[in-house]
Parts: sequence; C-alpha cells; structure tokens
Amino acid sequence: MSDTLEMDIWEALYGRRSTRRFKTDANKKPLPVPDEKIEVILESARWAPSPRNIQPWRFLLIKSDAMRNLLADFGKEMAHLIFGASAQIFFGHLWYVPKERLTGIAEYTQTGVLWEYPREANFIIVPCFSKGAWMDSYATTGSQDQGWPMSCGMALQNMWLTIYSMGLGAGFNAMPLSDARRRELFSELMNIPPSWIPLGAFAVGMPEHARMLGPSRATFEGLVFKEQWGERWPRMGFDESYEVDDPPRILLSEVIHKRRSIRKFKKDAEVPRWKIEKILDVIKWCPNPENLQHFRFIVVQNETTKDMITGFNKEFHDLAYRMGQFQIVNGHLDAMGIPQEERLAHLEELRTETWKYPSECNTIIIPCYSRTSWFEYPGSIAGGIDHIWAAATGAGMQNMWLATQALGLGGAFNVFPMSDIRRQEILCDFIGIPRTWEPLGAFCIGVPDESPKPPRRFPLSTLVFEEMWGNNYEPKYIKD
Repeated sequence: MSDTLEMDIWEALYGRRSTRRFKTDANKKPLPVPDEKIEVILESARWAPSPRNIQPWRFLLIKSDAMRNLLADFGKEMAHLIFGASAQIFFGHLWYVPKERLTGIAEYTQTGVLWEYPREANFIIVPCFSKGAWMDSYATTGSQDQGWPMSCGMALQNMWLTIYSMGLGAGFNAMPLSDARRRELFSELMNIPPSWIPLGAFAVGMPEHARMLGPSRATFEGLVFKEQWGERWPRMGFDESYEVDDPPRILLSEVIHKRRSIRKFKKDAEVPRWKIEKILDVIKWCPNPENLQHFRFIVVQNETTKDMITGFNKEFHDLAYRMGQFQIVNGHLDAMGIPQEERLAHLEELRTETWKYPSECNTIIIPCYSRTSWFEYPGSIAGGIDHIWAAATGAGMQNMWLATQALGLGGAFNVFPMSDIRRQEILCDFIGIPRTWEPLGAFCIGVPDESPKPPRRFPLSTLVFEEMWGNNYEPKYIKD
C-alpha cells in the first residue's frame, strides 16, 4: 500500500476536506474501493490515543444498499427539521457566506439533498463509543463523560487523513443519528448494545471532484487565548523580528504510527514559539459540525496554573491507584500490555511519578468546547447531540497531536485533572472560562525525555464489525 500513503503530514492536515459528492456508475452504483485500502483506513484508527489505552470505540463497516439508503433518508429528514428554521436564524449559521448567496443556499439546504450522500458512498463506517462497557480495565474515577467521544473523534480523524492521502473522499454525517428516535431504531436494526452509542455516518468513496476550497475559518486570535480566557495570544508575526524554521517533511503514515503519549519531559527544555503556533494553527483545519468552530484554546505556560493542574492530576492518581484494590487496577495493566513481572513496579510509578508531567512540560493547551454559546451568530442549530461537539474537538486535538509528533516534540492529553465537576469549577474560576464553555483536559507539550514502546492495541477483528454488530471483521491484508 506504499503507493497510496506517500503523503506529507502537513499536506494531509491542511488539505483534508469534507466530501459530499461521490462518483457512481451508469446505474447509480458507487464506484468500488479496494478492500486493501479499506483495511488500511480501519487500521489507522487503532493508533489513536484513548484514556489509559481503554480504546472505547468500535466501528461498524456498512456496504449494504439498504442500510446506506436508510442513513441517507435519515439525514434528509433531519435536514428538513434543522434547516427549516426561519431565515433570520438560518442566515446566522451561514456567517461565512456572501449576503447575495444566502437565499439560494438556504433554499437548497432546506431540501435535505446535500445530506443524502451516504447513498452514493462506497461504504460507511459508523463509529460507536461507550462510557463504561468494559470489564478489562480499572474502575473509572470521575465522570469523564466527554473523554470517550473525544477519543472516538481522534480515531475518526486518523481515518479521515488516511482516506485523503489515498485520493479518496469522506464526509462525516451526524444528521442521520442526531435524534434519539432514529438513533434507537438504527441501533436495534444493527444489534448495537445499549451501552454503545453510534456517533454518525462516516461516508467514504471516490470523490466526484476535488474540493479545492474549504469553508472560511475563524481567525487565530479568535480561537486562542494566553493564560486567561479572553487574553488574545500575541502572534509572533506581529513582533518586530522573529525566527521560524521550515517544519520537517514526514509521511502521514509514519506520524500516525509513531505518535505516543509522552509523560516524561525535559523540564527546562525550551520549545520554540513558532512550533507552538504551528501546533495551534492546524486545529482550524479539522472538521466541525456546520463549521460552527465550537472550540477555544487556552495556552498555559504559567507555573502556578501548571502546578494547579498537576495537583488535580495527583488527586486522580491517588483515587485510582493508591486507594483502589490491586485486583481492579490489574485489569487496567492488562489493557496497557504490562508484563506480570513488571506490574508492581509500574503501579508504584503510577502512584509516585506519572502524575507530575503537567508541571514538567513546556506548555499546556486546554481545549474548551461549547454546545450552545454562539454570540457570533443570531441563533444556534437545533437538534444537535451533545457528544458530537466533543468528538469534533477530539478530531482537532488529533491534528494538534500529529503536528506535535511531526515537529519532534512529545505530547500527552490528560483528561483526569478535569474529570469531575469540582476540579472543573475551580479551574474555570481560576482562568476565567465562562460557564457556557467546558474544559476537556490538558494537552501537555514539551521535549520528550522518554521513548515509550507502543501500548497494546486491540486486534482489528475485535474493533470492527461487518454489516452487523457482533459479526467480526476478518482482515485479509493486515496481520491482526
């Protein structure tokens, strides 16, 4: 498959777009995509990060005409509901469109035709996530409700970038499963257990044409704050003088497979400012629902704030590893692939050392997301589901993490300092995060002081189901 994956990481991050028109033959049948490519796409999801390597995602691979048509019909129905809003509200959603085009776009959008594209796709991947459906890991401490769909979004973004690198097109359609009735009906038809939540229809196929332009993106200054909410990040381009290097050219596939969670940093090692800005810049190019750009980021380099986050992290580790029974934690060590003879030493390190890294890294980026707070627009979009916003933020975080790896730095995303409401509230008060925005975790960046082995990944045959939940996918080209 080397002929399909020779794409530079930066070309992939900046070039990926949502495809909503796919090529079909004379009989309106989707053009084929080789099984070998499908397998490489699915395999890339295995290398996404997840909280403590729990891997809380499963994927339904759907090719049947009946189910693709059903998802297309669901998408069209929801578009009628969501985009049938009054012009005053709907035009606010189209903030980036010239005024003279608003009426025509509104009329077309309200037909729902645009969201029928799963019908023309060669196949659909339905990512599913769970908040607690596993017996092979430790008991969770704190709600971490949005950590699971966020991780699912990271896996989705790995697949999306891989798809783009192959010359294929993909579009993620949350519409078909964005209300409870359609979601429940689909789950019953697919035999999805109640503890797993389908996220949407990720449609993949041969693009009808290359999408050269994407929708407008928010300004860097509108998305990134320094130390405190509302304090705009001072871009180095406005300085009288600055230094910047060309980013290294590395293949996308190499970065996906080499990315690791780094929890040991060289404490006093500086990270050039241009690298921090490069990492932050790629977030704008991630997919997000209806281009609402529902995320903001606070860059923390102040030692006081970093120490506060570290203290929260220590509290979590005390609860999860010091006070918990070893029998419970042992399941987590299974998931991590830690050999039996190394487990006591590893557990001791978790209790005494692993929680320290937010203080030792150079920079922390705190992603925040909102489900409703759009002061920039006259109205918000009705009918959305809470977890889609966290999943989309996860896709953006994966862009940042891959950029961090490509720049020779290390990163780790830590959901635990904000995994309960008490820690969240204290942090929000301290750095001024409004109540309509929710911090999701701490992305720690620095110069790595370790080179960890890859943690155990679940076999593809246990992560992917073909056409129906429980019908395990059998890989033909990639060894499980």
